[in-house]
Amino acid sequence: MHVVLDKDVLAAMGMAARYLKLTLEPGGAVALAAALRYGGEGNGPLGLILSGGNVDPAMLARALV
Repeated sequence: MHVVLDKDVLAAMGMAARYLKLTLEPGGAVALAAALRYGGEGNGPLGLILSGGNVDPAMLARALV
């Protein structure tokens, strides 16, 4: 079992906003956080569902720092 930390989720939210131009809520960014942290462990392609734009503006600002 793998775990992603809150800081991983914030980093994924920030990356999605900067590079993908997507606003993700924390729950919708967990899959991306796991892929960024553990993505090299699997074999073959990886598909993710990124969802949600209902994010607190202050949290999004923290993610973009």
